[in-house]
Amino acid sequence: MKSATLSVDENHQTTSLSQRYRRFVIKRILLLSMMAIALVIAWVIDTSTGPSQIGLNHIFSALFEPEVLDPVQQVIIFDVRIPYALMAIVVGAALGLAGAEMQTSLNNPLASPFTLGIGAAATLGAAVAILFDWSWLPFRFDYILPLFAFAFALLASLLVVVLSRSQGASVNTVILFGISLFFCP
Repeated sequence: MKSATLSVDENHQTTSLSQRYRRFVIKRILLLSMMAIALVIAWVIDTSTGPSQIGLNHIFSALFEPEVLDPVQQVIIFDVRIPYALMAIVVGAALGLAGAEMQTSLNNPLASPFTLGIGAAATLGAAVAILFDWSWLPFRFDYILPLFAFAFALLASLLVVVLSRSQGASVNTVILFGISLFFCP
């Protein structure tokens, strides 16, 4: 009699657990759907606002029938507004992912790239690119500035990883080392 009661209780708990998981998944799907809809709405609003007074109706006509717009409006929409709005989405997603990765790896909800000195190193790289004359390089300054910022951030990241691995440092030691890197420049 007890075994029958136990199997009914286990079956009930399994059913309850699976129902809770389904509700959890459905909530997540609804949340992600609402966020995707909000992203599309924000993208449409971003592409339809600006000093050239191109409204929402022009944006939709440009997306579905680009030949009805005059050439100036086509350049503004396709060469300025849409690429900038898409770049903002991609950069925002990359920053969010980087922040989540930093918080997960350091097990600290307040962690950011500045926690490990990576943001400060990127700032130093940009300052070096601005300060010195790099006209002898075969690149335009538009490419040199982010290249230097990325290179210095990469060097700071590698320095933190190498020192933490070679010393067997804990997370707290890594954070303290990163903060000391932040104050070096």
